[in-house]
Amino acid sequence: MSQPQTPNIFSRPLTPPPVNLELEQKLILTLFQQGKLPEAERASRSLSERAPKHGFAWKALGLILSRQGRKEEALQPMQQACKLMPRDAEAFNNLGSLFEEFQRLDLAQSCYEHAVQVDPAFQAALDNMIRLVERQDRPQELLPLLKHKLKAVPGDDYIRHQVDMLERNQTDAAPSAYVVRLFDHYADQFDHHLQHELGYRAPFDIVRLLEQHAPEQHAWRVVDLGCGTGLVAEALAGRAQSLVGVDLSEKMLGQARARGDYTQLACADVLAHLQQADGASADTVIATDVFIYVGKIDEVVTQVHRVLSPGGLFAFTVEDMAAASEAPTEADLARGHRLERSGRYSHADAHLRKLAERHGFSVLAHEATVIRRDKNQPVHGQLVLWQR
Repeated sequence: MSQPQTPNIFSRPLTPPPVNLELEQKLILTLFQQGKLPEAERASRSLSERAPKHGFAWKALGLILSRQGRKEEALQPMQQACKLMPRDAEAFNNLGSLFEEFQRLDLAQSCYEHAVQVDPAFQAALDNMIRLVERQDRPQELLPLLKHKLKAVPGDDYIRHQVDMLERNQTDAAPSAYVVRLFDHYADQFDHHLQHELGYRAPFDIVRLLEQHAPEQHAWRVVDLGCGTGLVAEALAGRAQSLVGVDLSEKMLGQARARGDYTQLACADVLAHLQQADGASADTVIATDVFIYVGKIDEVVTQVHRVLSPGGLFAFTVEDMAAASEAPTEADLARGHRLERSGRYSHADAHLRKLAERHGFSVLAHEATVIRRDKNQPVHGQLVLWQR
């Protein structure tokens, strides 16, 4: 009689573990949030193989691969997630971001549009769409998106200013929140981008103008309004006896602080700082590219006159309304400033001269210049020097 054979357990196909969708989703999310991406990848792959019709596994796998820099691999699972979950705004937003990295901007925009359509309250997709349209300089498409955003966050002054500039709603100054967000984002690459890519030389041109009209003065007590990263300090090159820098952006002030040239730095609105300063406490007040974000400068001029010592100098730059792409209207000239589609303000030369006379300044120079380049076009402005 033959002996019974021992079963060969290794010849049997392995039975895949049962699917517990709720538990496995929580596991994948936990691993992802803890930064354990290889483990999260294995878990999401396993789930996608055992439950191939379940969109979450594909969405998670695509995002995890993308976070690991494996963009090409991430495309197929992200597309599969969108196919299985056509009403999942997050899945389409993720796919749009990936297409944008591949420079497929048309497909990226389609994904963002679909995400916003299926979930109008999904702000991440709306923000991505706004940024993408801005990047492509399509103002006609941008305005309705910004209005949509403003309905969701009516207190967002950054968005409000963008709506105002596109609708040509005339205001007196950009909101502080707009300036702070703009320059906090810009701080790290500010100097290189402005000087090397946009040809910005205003701080050096302003100091040159000061030296032309006050060649004997080499111990100024200087207030640098809107000091940014400290380019004025670099232009002054040690000529100042004291140098106070004022800016709204903490990140810009961090760059200025690193230069080590300022005797004092203040994170404040320029008008508020001037109002608190002692009378006749400065010999020179400089404001390069400050009034492109302040249209109505009357009160600033009043305070500068008070803060300057007799004979003190006020040097600043403005964008020239007369040289702007759109001719000024009678209302623009009467107002003296205009909010441009760029989000910056231009000023009328005649209005500035009247302002100087009204506040007791002598006009030493109004010199035409190119402030910078914008979209490969020169931005025309003026270097202005007044004396108390």
